[in-house]
Amino acid sequence: MPSSVVGALDAYCVEVREVRAVPGADPEPALYPALSTLLRRLVALAGHERASLVGQAHTEVGKPDFVLDEGGPLGYVEAKRPDQSLSKLRGHDRKQKQRFLDLPNLLMTNYGTFELYVEGERVDRVDIRPSSALDPNSRDGHVTSDSAEGVFRVVERFAAHQLSAPRTPRELADRLARGARILRDAVRQALESGGHGAIAALFADWRESLFADEDAAGFADAYAQTLAYGLLTARMQTSRPLSIEQAEDTLQATHPFLAAALRFLSDPQVEREIGWAADLLVRVLDPATPEVFRQSQSAPDPLLYFYEDFLARYDPALRERRGVYYTPPPVVQFQVRALQDLLVQRLGKSLGFADKGVEVLDPAAGTGTYLLAALDAGAELCRERHGQVSRGHVKRMLEQVRGFELLVGPYTVAHQRLAVRSAELAGELLPPDDVAVFLTDTLAPSHAEETKARVPLALKPLTREREAADRIKDQTPIIAILGNPPYDRSKAASGQWIEETLMRDFKDPVPREDRVHLKSLADPYVYFFRWSLWKLFEQDRKPGPRLLSFISNSSYLGGEAFQGMRKVLRERFDEIWILDLGGEQRGANPSENVFDIRVGVCVVVCFSAGAPKAEPATVRYARLEGTRAEK
Repeated sequence: MPSSVVGALDAYCVEVREVRAVPGADPEPALYPALSTLLRRLVALAGHERASLVGQAHTEVGKPDFVLDEGGPLGYVEAKRPDQSLSKLRGHDRKQKQRFLDLPNLLMTNYGTFELYVEGERVDRVDIRPSSALDPNSRDGHVTSDSAEGVFRVVERFAAHQLSAPRTPRELADRLARGARILRDAVRQALESGGHGAIAALFADWRESLFADEDAAGFADAYAQTLAYGLLTARMQTSRPLSIEQAEDTLQATHPFLAAALRFLSDPQVEREIGWAADLLVRVLDPATPEVFRQSQSAPDPLLYFYEDFLARYDPALRERRGVYYTPPPVVQFQVRALQDLLVQRLGKSLGFADKGVEVLDPAAGTGTYLLAALDAGAELCRERHGQVSRGHVKRMLEQVRGFELLVGPYTVAHQRLAVRSAELAGELLPPDDVAVFLTDTLAPSHAEETKARVPLALKPLTREREAADRIKDQTPIIAILGNPPYDRSKAASGQWIEETLMRDFKDPVPREDRVHLKSLADPYVYFFRWSLWKLFEQDRKPGPRLLSFISNSSYLGGEAFQGMRKVLRERFDEIWILDLGGEQRGANPSENVFDIRVGVCVVVCFSAGAPKAEPATVRYARLEGTRAEK
């Protein structure tokens, strides 16, 4: 320990005593200069002469008091009043501490106790001794050598902290989630501060032009995830040091929507409001390299569960609200193979998903697992029939196999997975626009024409995404729809257009005595079924084959409220196959579910040849029992 450490601490204690002795002074901000001077001196003595300790704007809530910067943020400092115990914080201070524990390197102090947290875990703690050294009524200003050594040790560790490169996708997902949560809270607090800043203006434009029902919390979440996944995508595409400007430049050609979100950060007002949190995201992602997603025998698809891992750390409740439960690969393979067999055997499409005119849509694409499986299935038939997968085959599949996704995180991951897989199949990197996954709300009506003239510049790229999705909704004939729609009636957040315009034929056949149960139809998975029937049979009324396969809540198989739904499905299709996977966790005889949910699920495969029919569909039913692995 350098000999001058004791002198620095003695001088600090003298200044603390003098400030605390002033009647009526607010000790926390009044002591900032003393704390700043001490930390600057100790950081320099620890060998970081070029590091700077920058005070945040204390008039704005939500920011740590100081940031230690050395070409980028190294750590953050949060100070509390001298009379507060850091282990017994209450109310706002306790919530603030919980938020700040997402910071990768945090030094907390009440001017007498210093606690160091790394990745949310306390790794060191020291008290200035004797406590009388900080007492305004005491004249004993000398700290013990052990105490001085402890304070220096904590500050030295704080200043020396370096983020290592994440070794696994799960580790990266955890780091990204922490940074995104800090940014989300910063955006939310910028909105709740009651000002009229740039973030508030963007939120107003967002609601007026695109999502009228979005609240501040929803916007903060959407914007934080957009920035987080924009920076992640840029990090995965280049080995250059990461910055906001570099990320925007990298994404401009491939992801204009994500680039526009990053460009917004260059506004000076935005920088003042949330710049520190955006800089943190840059800091935590910069050490990552594309190699973290490299395939291995133990991780053949490292991106498969990346968003699920991210969401579990970022906001588990959001996963439940959105009904986000990703499908086990064997279930996906079963559905994709079933549809491809029908394409080949019933419709004569010898290349399955790679054949001409096989227009496919996953309306709740998530991270693109179904789309990826369809590409692989089509590629397999190309090899069988032609001995190879040509660039033309891959390009055709990318043009015909489409996905809609509402959440920006899985949307970004889906783009990345499909771009990587298509490059592997084609032997070269294809243009990014060839990946047909669109950020949109499937259950919302087309509305691009209504908003085109009044969308602000910052939201234009998002509007173009929605316009492309609207063209598919309104103009592109689809012959096959497949996927895993979200489901949870209590968390339904969209579907008003479906409810108001399309649900009558699901409701009218239900007898009067059973209509008390109709509330069960207000479930996203039911709306996705109804939307899919509209898209397959009503939006384009030209005769032709139609296929549908979903894994979903199995309540429609026998519930009273679903009589109309069952009737319509049998009227529209020629044949229906149902594989009941059980999984109902409630009741006297619970069974294991293939998802981490409590409601039973089933897979349905529906086929229509497109010819006129007088009889309802033939329905074939089977049920699987056993463990999750056995199913």
